[in-house]
Amino acid sequence: EIDVKSAERLMQLRAILDGGDGEASASGSPGHYEIHLEYVQLLRSCGKRGLASQLRKAREKFAEAFPLSPELWIQWLEDEEVADGDEDEDEVAMRSEYVSDLLRKAVADYPDPVLWAKRIRHRARSLD
Repeated sequence: EIDVKSAERLMQLRAILDGGDGEASASGSPGHYEIHLEYVQLLRSCGKRGLASQLRKAREKFAEAFPLSPELWIQWLEDEEVADGDEDEDEVAMRSEYVSDLLRKAVADYPDPVLWAKRIRHRARSLD
């Protein structure tokens, strides 16, 4: 369960990112990079499977507004690659396709050798 302080902070950050606090939309404002980052980190630290879709959406918005660092991409990729034991074959295929798309975007943001290596390994696994 999420503690009250974390839940309140998540709501505050969400309001800022949604522009509901009277501020301009946080989509590309340079000062909002840190807000996106804190929101993603806080959602991730909650560790609840139920927040996975919110975390994914938060990361997608963050990546639309700003280039992500290689570390953020790697963290996201690792989270997405964690398979849920209840996934059927179609869900596994969809997850693999989603990860492929993330890897393409990641290397476009940063031509980082670690990201490229992950992309090549993922592609090789998908060809097996």
